[in-house]
Amino acid sequence: MKRFIPVLLFLFPLSLSAQVIRFKIEGTVKNVTHAKFAYLSSFYQQVTVSSPKIFMVSPIVNGKFEFRNTFDLEGKDFQHACIIVDERGNISKEELASRFKQQRWVAGREKFIRIVLLENLKLDLPERDQTRTAAVVAGGRLTKQLDEIGLAMREGNKKLVSFVKKYPDSPVTLYAVEQCSDTRGYNQEKLLNAWGTPSELYNALSERLKKTPRGIALKKDIEQQSILK
Repeated sequence: MKRFIPVLLFLFPLSLSAQVIRFKIEGTVKNVTHAKFAYLSSFYQQVTVSSPKIFMVSPIVNGKFEFRNTFDLEGKDFQHACIIVDERGNISKEELASRFKQQRWVAGREKFIRIVLLENLKLDLPERDQTRTAAVVAGGRLTKQLDEIGLAMREGNKKLVSFVKKYPDSPVTLYAVEQCSDTRGYNQEKLLNAWGTPSELYNALSERLKKTPRGIALKKDIEQQSILK
């Protein structure tokens, strides 16, 4: 289970505000031997955060690729997406959808797929098989927070509580607390010891987030689980 813990974070959408955003995602690849094309897709296997709207292809020229577009968040605070680096330049949207649907490709598992949020950011990739862990070297404020959450969950020792205290007013933080507060179906004692109790995570949120409809619903859900202390 530990290997796939970070994937839990990419299962649900957010809805605090609505706006059309512009984004520019750039990347540099040092070793292009197996990296000829980059794809940006807002569609992938986690259906609840998936969107069919974005599917773009960029050739990797002189070790660089770039995507520019707009996206209507439709009430969400951000949109998940993934960057795929491959030798092929003819991967269709239909093929991509099929691979994700059959879980032949899983974002968060494959070395050549990098999960991002649609925003202005720049990535640095040593090579194709290090796409998943590509460093954000410019911009990408929310994407970097999402990366920090995954690291905190893997490390345990209540590092997630420290993350919430570090970013108490971030929409990414509220998202993480929502997902990590629902441990039904998992080894609750193990997860609570690793991540912190739902009450610890919730109480570290900003007062503003606690007073939002989602913050109020979160508190109610925690109380219904009878684990808010």
